Amino acid sequence: MWKRLLCKLGSHDWSKPRTTYISGSNVRELTQYCRRCGKQKRWIETV
Repeated sequence: MWKRLLCKLGSHDWSKPRTTYISGSNVRELTQYCRRCGKQKRWIETV
């Protein structure tokens, strides 16, 4: 219960970013998820 409350307040426990390379280009998609509530965050970077 307390762990979920921390997530509601914005204090997530993010995992290490997982990297997915998009079809031979210089673009990669990064994904992180919260270990407590399962929320995901994604963003795209150029290499």
